[in-house]
Amino acid sequence: MSKRALENREWENHRAEIVRLYEVKSLAEVMTAMRASAGFVRTKCQYERRLKAWRINKYSKSDDWKFIASRYHARQLEGRQTAVEIRGEMIADRKVRKEIARQGYETTLERLTYHPRLPTPPGIRLYPPPRSPVAVENGLEKVSDTSRSLPQPTPMAWTESLLLDLAEATPWHQFAVTIRPMSIGSDNLLTFPDNRIDDHPILTSTLNTDNGDLINATKRSKIREWYDDILCSQYITSELSNVWIHPACIHPTNYLPLSRNAASQIDTKTVLELTTRCSPVEFLKHAMYLISNNFDNYNNNLGSAIFELLRVYQNRSFLQHLIDQKLVSAAGFLEKLVFPAIKDSNISLLKMIIDSGWSIQGKTLGPGNLSGKTALQLSIEMDREDVVEFLLNQGANGNESRIPKQTQLLQNHHHWFHSSNYENFLELAASSGRFTLVRKLLIPRPQFTHGNPQITIVVLQFAILYGDLESFRFLLARAQELHPQVQAEPWMLLEAASVQRSHAMFSEVLELFSTTTHGLNPAGMGGVLAAAYMSQDLDRVKILHDIGASLTTVPGIFTDNTHDCRNYDIGYVLNFELQIESPPFCFLPMSILHLATERDDIDTVAFLIYNGADVNQSCRYLSPLQIAVYRRNKIIVQVLLEAGADVDMAVGDIDHHPREYCDLELIVGRPTVRLALESGSDVILETLLQYGPNIARFTDYDLLHWAIQGKNSKLVNRVIQNFKTTANVSSDILADCVINLGCHIGFQIISEITDLDPAVFYSVEVMYAIIFHHDSSCLQGFLKEARTILGDLPSIYAASGMAFACTMGYFDLLNIFLDAGARPYETPARQFHIRCALVELVYARKTSALDVLSTLINACDRPEREDDELIWKTALFEISNSLLQASFEGRRHDLAAYLVSLGAELNAPAIVILGTTFHTALQYSAQFPNESLLELLLYKGATPFASPAISHGATATQFAAISGNFKNLSILLKHGVDINEPPGDHEGRTAIEGAAEHGRLDMVRFLLEAGANVKSKTSYNYRRTIYRAWENGHGTICQMIQNWKAQRYGLDECESLETIVRTITEDELDFESPAAKIRYLEWRYQQSQN
Repeated sequence: MSKRALENREWENHRAEIVRLYEVKSLAEVMTAMRASAGFVRTKCQYERRLKAWRINKYSKSDDWKFIASRYHARQLEGRQTAVEIRGEMIADRKVRKEIARQGYETTLERLTYHPRLPTPPGIRLYPPPRSPVAVENGLEKVSDTSRSLPQPTPMAWTESLLLDLAEATPWHQFAVTIRPMSIGSDNLLTFPDNRIDDHPILTSTLNTDNGDLINATKRSKIREWYDDILCSQYITSELSNVWIHPACIHPTNYLPLSRNAASQIDTKTVLELTTRCSPVEFLKHAMYLISNNFDNYNNNLGSAIFELLRVYQNRSFLQHLIDQKLVSAAGFLEKLVFPAIKDSNISLLKMIIDSGWSIQGKTLGPGNLSGKTALQLSIEMDREDVVEFLLNQGANGNESRIPKQTQLLQNHHHWFHSSNYENFLELAASSGRFTLVRKLLIPRPQFTHGNPQITIVVLQFAILYGDLESFRFLLARAQELHPQVQAEPWMLLEAASVQRSHAMFSEVLELFSTTTHGLNPAGMGGVLAAAYMSQDLDRVKILHDIGASLTTVPGIFTDNTHDCRNYDIGYVLNFELQIESPPFCFLPMSILHLATERDDIDTVAFLIYNGADVNQSCRYLSPLQIAVYRRNKIIVQVLLEAGADVDMAVGDIDHHPREYCDLELIVGRPTVRLALESGSDVILETLLQYGPNIARFTDYDLLHWAIQGKNSKLVNRVIQNFKTTANVSSDILADCVINLGCHIGFQIISEITDLDPAVFYSVEVMYAIIFHHDSSCLQGFLKEARTILGDLPSIYAASGMAFACTMGYFDLLNIFLDAGARPYETPARQFHIRCALVELVYARKTSALDVLSTLINACDRPEREDDELIWKTALFEISNSLLQASFEGRRHDLAAYLVSLGAELNAPAIVILGTTFHTALQYSAQFPNESLLELLLYKGATPFASPAISHGATATQFAAISGNFKNLSILLKHGVDINEPPGDHEGRTAIEGAAEHGRLDMVRFLLEAGANVKSKTSYNYRRTIYRAWENGHGTICQMIQNWKAQRYGLDECESLETIVRTITEDELDFESPAAKIRYLEWRYQQSQN
């Protein structure tokens, strides 16, 4: 490489740092700083020549005002008012006119040559003054808190020019203006890391060819992985992809603020080009916009790609330059990197984020249940010791109380979450066995006022459970204030020691209570014996039994009403962390006999009964016999019955089952005979019958129903043979028989029932059972026999079958029903809880739905009878509404477009049905990046002023703002919508509130400039907007709104974030106004009556 090329490369490596320093320092100071920090020494002339080549100039005050004067006068000639902002500060109009008069004078030559459309200097912004203060003062824009009339068109003329002017106020525009002059003439604004494999000796040796040449291979970079995800998402359906890519990643144009300058757009063609990939500048723009506006989800590789870039010093320097420019986009970008920085333990990036002004006590944004937590809590949950120590040393509050945590549990093959509230961070760290973090949290830091968290009984319990003897001793010695409680209630620690496997820990804890005289667990106060049994150490069980542990009490450590214990998390520790085979979580607070029965432990059951265990004890509404029958353990059933177990015992009823999700709901309140029949065990049933259960209290219907559930044809036949009457045999019973035993065996058993009513046999329910098995030949024979025996079947009969076939996605059965005279638009009877075939087809979510829908609609011929024609017209009209809304609800835009082409009703109102909110067609369309469909709906007459649904509804304008779609919003604004439309009564959002909640940074600023009504410090809209942004980790949006209000209205109209968070109420968040709460409660009452 030539000397000149080496010199150019070295200048480019330091370019970002030089430009950053030159913005705020003199050239001499820049030279000194570069010599000290990077050892970069050059002469003043060399610096000046290089800055000139880079086109980096420092605008003087006179230059700034000459530019402002030129643009100001040009806008005056166009009849437009102008507000001026310099480096984030709004300049008073009087001062603007004064400075233009003093320094804005232009010579004749300048007026002829200086074009007003030259790039705006960094830090300068000219824009229309906000219209909301003027409008409110003149009484033109008052929105009633209680008004529920349709939003009316605003008198504001939303021209393209006005929208462009407002867009210039967005953080994105400021970022684009700042980066544009820095990127001119250079492709090295950012440097991609060198990922060549020959940097890695281990890999290099495996890639040598026979002739000794090295293959020019590269590692797969994170940047490339991210772009590959985006590229593939355009061709792979959502069913095949496990990564959801936001449309803004693929088509950012719809989501970018409008701009007169092409440099403010993102060149997606360059970004996704397969051979060269993207230039560093385009990648930076793409990443900055997506992250700062919360369009990037945490399931893809963008965060990792950013960290890959930041490995290079030049890139870190450039990011610091953007931070020093006080760009709002940079602040929004940085706060979204907190979670990935914690995940990767990137301390240097966290320091950069904190130094930029980010609040270390603020909430962070993360994936799923990790969102909305402080950085310290995230670091503890993710076990990042170095990050925890760094944050504590930076002033993070380690003494917070009531720490929420969601634990993901796996039970019966279902993933689900349980929420726990810990008293402090010590309990949170201890729950995962992170006692190194516990010690770090206890280190005194007198320079901060937070103090240290207190050791609790729960912390000691977790230390015992994890068998960390050293930590237990350390914590117990430090927590002197807990000693009286520990001595008074020994079972609280002894239960934890009994359940874990460490003998040393068990002996240590047992020794603490060697002098206890009042018993290890008095009646109703803990169950150390049951806890010990879970450790599968029978010697430990015998030791505790010999020293007086109770056989009947249940472990208090596993209940959520004893002291401060966290039963789910302890169960999680046992099952997944310590690999102790414990029963399902809902079985934990039970006696040792119940636990041994559930585990099919015959020897322990016999030992307990021999030593006096109560075989009829009820725990959690269950007896040991019920558990044994449910477990189908005939030996334990026999042992319990011989010991005196009550064969008819069934405490409570099915409504009394515990609130946890587990199989207990299948046992509680059910007699043992029922459990035997439902389990299909004829041996256990025979055993129970020998002990004389009261069978007379059960009806034939009950016995048959339970036997069918057991899927044992022998038991079903036995019950049928003992029938006293067939009057109680219903179509539901017959359908269950077919569903559980199959068509062939099911019909054989049904044929054994004498005097069966044909109308009961050939019922819709039985037809549903046949469809369930997808048996076309059986279905055809069934329908043929039904017509032969019952005569002509009503049309609703076949329509019901067609609807259920669509529900199941069995489209090959539809022709059978069409041949039987089914009318696809006819709705089945209400008791079947099913909609017409056309609606069920849409919800089937099948790719072939469009072709099938076209076939069914074509089959909806006009009836010949006048009465039927009325039904046809009414049904089709109603179906047009529900079908179109259902198509949008399922994101089937192909079906929606087809229905629109058929003339479907476009203005069906938003409605809530069975807990699901259905929006209008336009409200749905405004959520998606399909402006052609939005414009089609408007062209065909869809109203943009439709009210939102009463619950969880939003207007089209609000949906466009929430999604951050500037293209859709501009279309709606040109049709006269009002950005201050009131939200839905319950769980609604205004446009700016929804945008702030979802982190749409640029959309929030655009709405502020466009007149979003946030003036009053007590208004619902202002308070809710600030709170929702804070709650979801969008602190930059909170600060931007506060700064904007302070500049426009003064500090007196601003409320502090702390005050808003402390004083906002649930009603204020849930309801649009007090009157809205009344309307919602009245609506709920009416729904309950219907």
